[in-house]
Amino acid sequence: MAWIQFVIETSSGPEAGCDSYPMGDPTARTTALPVGMEARYRPTGEEDEAVSKPVTLLLVEDDEIAIACVRRVFARHQPGYPIRVAHDGVEALELLRSVDPTGAVARPYLILLDLNMPRMNGIEFLHALRDDPALRDSIVFMLTTSDASRDMVAAYSHNIAGYLIKSRFDGAFASLTELVDNYCRNVEFPPPAGRIAA
Repeated sequence: MAWIQFVIETSSGPEAGCDSYPMGDPTARTTALPVGMEARYRPTGEEDEAVSKPVTLLLVEDDEIAIACVRRVFARHQPGYPIRVAHDGVEALELLRSVDPTGAVARPYLILLDLNMPRMNGIEFLHALRDDPALRDSIVFMLTTSDASRDMVAAYSHNIAGYLIKSRFDGAFASLTELVDNYCRNVEFPPPAGRIAA
């Protein structure tokens, strides 16, 4: 993979994990960030609850190496986020539309979406997502290797929250965890269905 190099540390303890050497520079070793507190959705008004609900991350990605890295780096730096994985757009829509409470991705959630995938790619998924009245308000960040302008334009035309290029993240996505955490803490998520105030 050109965009990341993994080092699986042999040391034990919470620092064991996956790191990278940015831009192929073996001297540019990344350092660990402090472990963050659990990110939660905090309803207000009539929706206020005694216990707030964590934001689930739906990672739509077909690359098993990238999946492993995202899981590992969030467990290391921001362990408060449940992570669900879909390997293409079809599987992601099935999870989002599922009526099985044990299998569905419950709100609040944030989608990290790859572009190039089998069966249904990222742009095709976005088109289906925005056409679905129950899902069109979903918050989506593209997370891709593509820096092509046409891909960015196509993605932003489907109202994504941001276009993130994998190769620009150092520390095996350590800065991605900080970006996601800051977003979830400072942005109000769409309310759950049936809880929209008149």
